[in-house]
Amino acid sequence: MTAALAAPDQARTAAMDAPTGLFLLDATGRATYVNPRLAELLGVPAEDLLDTALVSRLLGEARVGDAIAIADAFGLAEDGESLHHVATGAPGVEWLRVTAVARAEGAGTVGVVEDVTRTRRTDAARARARRLECLGVLAGGIAHDFNNLLVGIVGNATLAELDIAPDGDAASALADLRLAAERATELTGQLLFFAGRGAAPAQPVDALRALEEAVAALDTASRARLAREVTELPRVLADAKRLRELLLALLTNAIEASEATSDRVQVRAEVTTVDETRRRSLTIDGGLGTGRCVSVEITDRGVGMTAEALDRAFEPWVTTKSKRRGLGLAMSVGTLRAYRGALEATSAPGVGTTMRVLLPIDPATAALPAPAHAAATPTPAAVLVVDDEPAVRDVTRRLLARQGFEVLDAASGEEGVQKLVAASDRVGCVLLDLTMPGMDGIETLRRMRAAVPAVKVVMTSGHTERELRDRLDGHGVSGYLEKPFDFNALLRAARAAMAT
Repeated sequence: MTAALAAPDQARTAAMDAPTGLFLLDATGRATYVNPRLAELLGVPAEDLLDTALVSRLLGEARVGDAIAIADAFGLAEDGESLHHVATGAPGVEWLRVTAVARAEGAGTVGVVEDVTRTRRTDAARARARRLECLGVLAGGIAHDFNNLLVGIVGNATLAELDIAPDGDAASALADLRLAAERATELTGQLLFFAGRGAAPAQPVDALRALEEAVAALDTASRARLAREVTELPRVLADAKRLRELLLALLTNAIEASEATSDRVQVRAEVTTVDETRRRSLTIDGGLGTGRCVSVEITDRGVGMTAEALDRAFEPWVTTKSKRRGLGLAMSVGTLRAYRGALEATSAPGVGTTMRVLLPIDPATAALPAPAHAAATPTPAAVLVVDDEPAVRDVTRRLLARQGFEVLDAASGEEGVQKLVAASDRVGCVLLDLTMPGMDGIETLRRMRAAVPAVKVVMTSGHTERELRDRLDGHGVSGYLEKPFDFNALLRAARAAMAT
């Protein structure tokens, strides 16, 4: 039978096996004891820490983040706890929490050091996700309202072009106006895409081909600076164009970041596995989940970014470069949200940056159904326009009237239901806005169906057709019309609905 350990031996054994770092300092602040875990956290042998000014080793050049500076705690002024970032140490150790407690006067200090890197990463990822989600909601709301304004701008420009000579100065000015409106429409499309909307449906995509096409889009000198390590990859669920644009943006950033060092950019593509722990620390998580996925990793040895800069790198119009480039990396957020992908980003000043795109593997390879053919053009009939925006109602009425349609309009869902009931024998279809104060488009649609079951409804919105389909699946909508719409799109939607 083994004899019980004496109290000092028990304490020594507990300290040696402790999962946290432990240290003792004398009254001058020099280390008299460190346990193996502390030596492991700092990445140096324990004997190299003894009889040293341990506070300097722990602090280094790091920023102290607590109200009570750790130096004060070590100086025996008062007890304190400090959380700080370490630039050196064991691999994967970035954040340490140090708790120092002053012993009796002249007896020195005892302290505990914990690795809180994983917790900090998880907390940072959650805060980043909440911030990006708020930005996405804001961007989507702005784009929706702006699209309503663009309906009036584009529609009135079209009407004016129909009434003036095509070769005069006014026609030229209107053409410039339409071009500016088209560019504004592209911008609202980018905002919607950042918000996770506006994406084409996910399809099976050859990820390796998308990577090769992104590389081919670089200039010759840039391609020469790439070192590629790729294997055959399964197909992923995404949109080929958006995936290619995402990879091209990351490649371009990496090459530009490493211009000063002239180092090669490393590109690696492979299949990897994401477990729950890894998922919680993702920089951007668009809904990837756990399990096997395709990974495309791009690493540069450039100037790198601080933790603060990396944390904001995916926000709109935020850049570390001298020249701003619009939505920049923020567009990657939209791509990853739209196709349930994810991204892992690591960077440090003077070390470089690694961006790792993770995409879900296509579980099936069945061909997508062919799109339905457009219906034949019907005879014009009455159209009921229901929208709370006066400019939208006005320009839509005038555009449809040009083609011989009788047009009724309503400024609310309640008024729309009343006018439909009163003119149900004449109304061939309803153009119904999704987002209205009071009774929204979905509730209005429900009441219209109850009153006139056979009514044909085209839902209009600043949101994309894909999002409208997701929200209105099962409601029997005859068509969708994205704002801002042009003359031809409006006519196609109205005529197609009447033909069904």
